[in-house]
Amino acid sequence: MRVPEPPQEGDFFVGDWLVRPRLNQLVRGGREIGIEPRAMSLLVTLSRSPATVVTRRQLHERVWSDVAVSDETVNRTVFDLRRVLGDRASNPVYLETIRKVGYRLIAPVRPVPAPGEGVEPHLPEVSAPAPRRWPRAWPLGLALALPAALLLGLLADRLLDPRPATASLPRVRQLTAYPGYETHPAVSPGGGRLAFSWDGGEGGNIDVYWRRIEGGTPVRLSPDAARDDNPKWAPDGERLSYVRTGEKGCDLMLATVATGEVSRLAGCREAAISPPVWARDGQGLIFSDRDSPREPFRLHRLDLLSGQVSRLSSPLFGSLGDLYPSLSPSGRRLAFVRATAKSTISTYLTPAIGDLYLLDLEDPDGTARRLTFDNQLVAGVAWSESERELFYVSTREGLGYSLWRLPIEGGGEPRLLLSTTGLLRFPERAGRGRLAYERWEGKTDIWDVPLEGPHAAATRGEPLQVSTRSDLNPQWSPDGRRLAFTSARSGNYEIWVSRADGRQPEQVTFFEDHPAESPRWSPDGESLVFEVREPRGSHLYRVDRSGGRATRLTGESFDDRAPSFSADGRWIYFGSNRSGSWQIWRIGSGGGGATQMTRAGGFRALESAHTDPHRLYYSKRDRGGIWTLDGEGRERRVAELAPEHWGNWEIVGSRLFFVELEASTTRVRRVDLGEETSEVAGRIEGWISREAPNLAVSSDGSRVLLARFTGLAADLLAVDFGPDHR
Repeated sequence: MRVPEPPQEGDFFVGDWLVRPRLNQLVRGGREIGIEPRAMSLLVTLSRSPATVVTRRQLHERVWSDVAVSDETVNRTVFDLRRVLGDRASNPVYLETIRKVGYRLIAPVRPVPAPGEGVEPHLPEVSAPAPRRWPRAWPLGLALALPAALLLGLLADRLLDPRPATASLPRVRQLTAYPGYETHPAVSPGGGRLAFSWDGGEGGNIDVYWRRIEGGTPVRLSPDAARDDNPKWAPDGERLSYVRTGEKGCDLMLATVATGEVSRLAGCREAAISPPVWARDGQGLIFSDRDSPREPFRLHRLDLLSGQVSRLSSPLFGSLGDLYPSLSPSGRRLAFVRATAKSTISTYLTPAIGDLYLLDLEDPDGTARRLTFDNQLVAGVAWSESERELFYVSTREGLGYSLWRLPIEGGGEPRLLLSTTGLLRFPERAGRGRLAYERWEGKTDIWDVPLEGPHAAATRGEPLQVSTRSDLNPQWSPDGRRLAFTSARSGNYEIWVSRADGRQPEQVTFFEDHPAESPRWSPDGESLVFEVREPRGSHLYRVDRSGGRATRLTGESFDDRAPSFSADGRWIYFGSNRSGSWQIWRIGSGGGGATQMTRAGGFRALESAHTDPHRLYYSKRDRGGIWTLDGEGRERRVAELAPEHWGNWEIVGSRLFFVELEASTTRVRRVDLGEETSEVAGRIEGWISREAPNLAVSSDGSRVLLARFTGLAADLLAVDFGPDHR
């Protein structure tokens, strides 16, 4: 039987979604979601020919007839539409991708029932998140980089709630909208005051501020040269704790709001990574810290009267440890994140990979109970007022950084509360039926910058790849005629190839559900190896330079990262945690068994074709420097490199290039691998993005490509989700 063709402006059903073209709305199960007009036009166009392939050219003509757009615009619109529909490209229910051709709608299409046959539910209004802002400047400690993994998430604003139609939908409110970075929201016990960290709006020092929740002028509590953040209100609502970070570690601090008096409570090492919380009696602080980089983070309690510190948790040695403590309203239970060895807290914005655990503080055995089994990125946890639920930010189910609620008892599954753009962090209970949180937005572009020598002024260069989404991981081909890079312009992070001047970009991978990153050319320039972040780990793939089906090279349940070809193209080197720690491994260029190359650590490796024999150089994830192995297998450091810039170095011929940071510039240093002499090759205005390979050097060493942040902002928001989930 032929499926009726819906009129262009009439309502119709696609699967179990009601489509309202006039209102640009989709409705299902008590949810009303607005979508972009182009996305609606695309859905209507596909619905007119269900089960039939509609080519990208036809979509250009029917949906974008009034403007010239590229295929990436079509791909991105499909990606955003899939996100709203809850569809997955790898197992589609609504939209199927016909690779290299177009798309087809595979869900059934049917008309709306005649009047009297069905009643549409009454739906409450949902407010949209505030538009993003870009500050004029950003501080070094915050904005050196957002890792690629932190920008993966949702790329289309939407508010989803799978509750019944009788429940109210969540509503997002803007708490702060100052220039710069407002982070770490803390709402006083009575709900009337808001404390937060802020750079003052001009990329200056990070200090603790407070103001009334309804608004007003922020009052600075920590006017000093150190970095002050992680504020938390004491139970009395009159005192604030925070963490002061300096060159030699950190201190737990206390400020009295009424007088502005500040005092030091105790010393710490890395407690700024994870916000401390107050004990219910107001006489203690619970915080996460570790004794050394090789130790896991543990939860501790500082007694404010005696100054004594007692240990609360005992994570497994070799894991990152226990982070993001959250105390229940009764003070009897402590929720936290137990981070796995896959986690790397090497930047201010790097969340943990792990699961939620629950510790009963009145249990003498002190055994933590595991609550989730996702092993995903987690960026904070908060309690409901009733203590029946936990709210946490996680990347579970591939939905980016979304806010989930989890019932504590009864074995219920986590349920989605809020999903939006950017990086969500640190949910905080903010009154009845409300949570506060921080949201980061950022993007990177690829720039071409000349290296003008050790005495030249810093150079800004010219943008080479710019889109409305992030572009990063640039790599020139061996012949210098093409550029490979990672881009989110299609909606998902995929591998792209363009001309060397940045023109004619073409997408060569089509994973759509999982991000592909860190491309590296084969020596003959015919293929690319790269990594894909999949639910059970990061795996290596290889694809022809012109695109097509990618070949999977590794697939076990651990992480394989930062691949590169050997100088002769026979091998692929990569970092892997398959041995329990990050080491350099290699496989054949077509896949096969893996061989471990290092024993003392390693993450990214490059082989030099200009040493005899070819020598392997590598950086580490948790220890600075660029290293090599001598003929007897002993490692030796050949250059200094900050650990967070493990990917920002390159070998060209017999020279090694790597980055060093100055006050407001990036310095590129050049090392002769034969003599191991070092000199400055040039200076770049601003800072290169870290946490990924974001530096490429031309074959003659005169120019570099780099990924540079061109926009970054952090604001505080609150979500009101109704009294039925207190």
